[in-house]
Amino acid sequence: MPTERPDIIRPGWHQVDSGWAVESEMGDFLYGLVRHERPETVYESGTYRGYSALRMAEACEQNDQGVVYTVDLKADGYPDTEEFYHPYIMRLRGDATRPVEGVPDRIDLFFQDASHDADGILAELEWVYPRLTDRAPVIVHDWYHYRDIRNAYDRIVKRFGVHPVILHGGRGLYMWTKEPTNFRECVP
Repeated sequence: MPTERPDIIRPGWHQVDSGWAVESEMGDFLYGLVRHERPETVYESGTYRGYSALRMAEACEQNDQGVVYTVDLKADGYPDTEEFYHPYIMRLRGDATRPVEGVPDRIDLFFQDASHDADGILAELEWVYPRLTDRAPVIVHDWYHYRDIRNAYDRIVKRFGVHPVILHGGRGLYMWTKEPTNFRECVP
């Protein structure tokens, strides 16, 4: 379990609530990523108040495709508030470090925000990784705030042979795809 509480984020970023939900800018980033990538299946570990799930579901709705499967273990991570209900969200309860019943066999985008220690993140990836499509973005949140998440980076590179990109804004994140994108594919 993490010993650091992420009450302070980098200057200029805006916290959605008391410190555990994603930054509003992270919600915007996830919204933009889902709009751009147009995934059919989004898997999020770590629901908490549901802000990131809502932002991704709003993007799915705009895309007119996709479902956000969001899982949390704790009761306070499974909000029953009216504003959390959305037709593009499938709420699941379970331990994200083990296969969660209801998560599809194919995942087009994975937002990891449940485990905040290296062993937990790697346990999540062990069962999620085979379900990822080759170009599925994988985003690990809270890189800036938890030393153990930073320590997981080297283990992920070694175990999965990927090369994450680190973004330092807010509480930080790193992201990658299973199959590296060839830059030349993106240039006309």
